[in-house]
Amino acid sequence: MDVKKFNEWTLSEFDFDCFENDLFERSLYAAGKEFENSSFNGVPFEIYYADTLYQTFLQKYLSHLQLLLKAIPEPNSSISLTVHGVHLNAYSHRIDELQSLIRKLEN
Repeated sequence: MDVKKFNEWTLSEFDFDCFENDLFERSLYAAGKEFENSSFNGVPFEIYYADTLYQTFLQKYLSHLQLLLKAIPEPNSSISLTVHGVHLNAYSHRIDELQSLIRKLEN
């Protein structure tokens, strides 16, 4: 999966930059790695879903983003949480902003 081409597609279709912040970027690479390592009856996902590649990958990417968003601790939390190398506490004051940006991909 060429994540740079996928990002170009999300920019043109949804005005969403997958490289806007560390959370979005790391989610992109994690979803990409999972997608590349998956197959259906031995056929790699990239080939199996060739006709709807970006739309199918978008669903995988969204699920990663939504899981990380739900895992972000509340502001001033005593819990320190890092996932995929992203310190989620750094985003605790930006949850509404992140949700708004992610909604662009859902529409």
